[in-house]
Amino acid sequence: MLAWGIPPYRLPRNILQAEIDRIAKLGVEFKTNTRVGSDVTFEQVRKDFDAVYMAIGAHKGYTLGIEGEDSPNVMTGADFLNRIYAGEKIEVGNDVVVIGGGNTAIDAASVARRLGANTTILYRRTEAEMPAIEHEIQLAKEDGINMEFLAAPTAVKVNDGKAVSMTCIKMELGEPDASGRRRPVPIEGSEYERPASFIIPAIAQEPDFNGLEDMREGRDWIKADEKWATKEEAVYAGGDAVDAGLVTIALGQGRKAADAIHCELAREEW
Repeated sequence: MLAWGIPPYRLPRNILQAEIDRIAKLGVEFKTNTRVGSDVTFEQVRKDFDAVYMAIGAHKGYTLGIEGEDSPNVMTGADFLNRIYAGEKIEVGNDVVVIGGGNTAIDAASVARRLGANTTILYRRTEAEMPAIEHEIQLAKEDGINMEFLAAPTAVKVNDGKAVSMTCIKMELGEPDASGRRRPVPIEGSEYERPASFIIPAIAQEPDFNGLEDMREGRDWIKADEKWATKEEAVYAGGDAVDAGLVTIALGQGRKAADAIHCELAREEW
């Protein structure tokens, strides 16, 4: 995620490479281009190693579930960032709309803006409810990114096989929901059309459990205890697949899990 999901202007690649090199010098073996679940089974990995730590992240972007979003110029925030950092040239046009209020939405909007597009973040609540880091929101504004609050898309209009606009509806805030934030409620009869040359839904992400289905525990994804141990013997987990958060949180969880794994294998007190 550090390489494929975070912009280089926030995390310079030379710093990231230095960190990777430092880990390699410790004697850690990297086996790349190998997907657990298809290239090798999870069962085989568990058989080959005394302990396994799952840090599979949450790279799979949620879709909006609305008509027309299967157009080629509609792309989830996670996919958009991944393809940009892989070196792909993506034509976003002049009017990009990013849907969402989290850090991925901010990153996608910032990249689109740097590609020269007039960029707008569309969010169904107000700025006060945005889950993105406040400092990042302010930087996005300084970059010239527009913010359009209390609105949500209901459909994507397609012309000649490509999205050309979105139908949106205005919202108002009702009572707090399970997240503690006031729930957005659609205002009847407030629909309006919004042009867009490229649409980036960045509403949420989840882990890709293909080949790892047994590790998923419903909407909670992977569950881990205070030692970061899962329901499976000698299998530990942390990072976004357990509780989506910041990079620093995932790093801390990895350190704690490493301590727990060491104590378990060395028969020491944790």
